[in-house]
Amino acid sequence: MIDISIHNDEIRNSILLHIPHSSTYIPDFNSFCISDNELDNEKLLSTDIATDKIFQVDGIKHITCEFNRLFCDVERFIIGENMDKYGRGLYYTKTINDKNLRTFNYNNYWNILTNYFLPYHDKLTNIVQSILIENGFAIIFDCHSFNAKPLKYEPTTERPEICIGIDDFHTPKYLIDHVMLHFKKYGFNVQINNPYSGTFVPIKFYQNNKNVQSIMIEINKYLYMDDDNILIDKKVNELNRIISELFKFSL
Repeated sequence: MIDISIHNDEIRNSILLHIPHSSTYIPDFNSFCISDNELDNEKLLSTDIATDKIFQVDGIKHITCEFNRLFCDVERFIIGENMDKYGRGLYYTKTINDKNLRTFNYNNYWNILTNYFLPYHDKLTNIVQSILIENGFAIIFDCHSFNAKPLKYEPTTERPEICIGIDDFHTPKYLIDHVMLHFKKYGFNVQINNPYSGTFVPIKFYQNNKNVQSIMIEINKYLYMDDDNILIDKKVNELNRIISELFKFSL
């Protein structure tokens, strides 16, 4: 692990916490074809509940998507998205159980793409670009949580307490070591790229700029929600403390 503690302030200024899936807000319900109760359950299982609170760290830049992923998933590709085959690309048409969520409507899709998806990515890209200009490098922490039990289309492998997602091009070894050691210090079971792999990088920099570094942190929801999927505030606060500690030490 590289010790660059003398540059700790510079490191903190270079970090961006990306929180894409915490919101429960859906701007337009008209296109959905499931009941309100079904939609509430869908949101509960699809949303990274409370990650906006868990990853709220004083003095660290962050960007949080303000609309729910069922409406528009900002972490999908426009073209070549693997989740399209499940109806769960940037414009969801299927529920987690493969029921019809909404029918594909080109006008609705185009509205969401041009007025929600692309503006969000422009804003995110501009933030990363400004960090690069100011510091010469940027470190994105891609902040998520996941359900204790796999959804229908997800891998059925062992689900650890913490999943670290990495990319061979954008995730340097020192960053992996720092994050892994931090969570293991608190006794968590940590695995790399299981059950989810990779990490988010804006398309402008993806696979072409190594100065944009990125690592994904996925937290198992059972660490802060009970068996009825009710938030346990005390555990949310404890996880926030642990996450905050991650950024008090040099990378």
